Amino acid sequence: MTLSFLGRIADRYGLTVRSLLSSVTEVAGQQGVVRALQGDSEVFLNAAARDRVAALCRVP
Repeated sequence: MTLSFLGRIADRYGLTVRSLLSSVTEVAGQQGVVRALQGDSEVFLNAAARDRVAALCRVP
């Protein structure tokens, strides 16, 4: 479900899911996405990444 939601956000902003994930999971210059994503993959975001997604979507 989260990956599907992120896919819709990425489409809205003209991004790939990988680039969106890389930007919201980056910590101190290190990106948190290291393996290939599959269509049926699921992702779990930590609190910092969830906050970044919320800010991008303009919701609290």
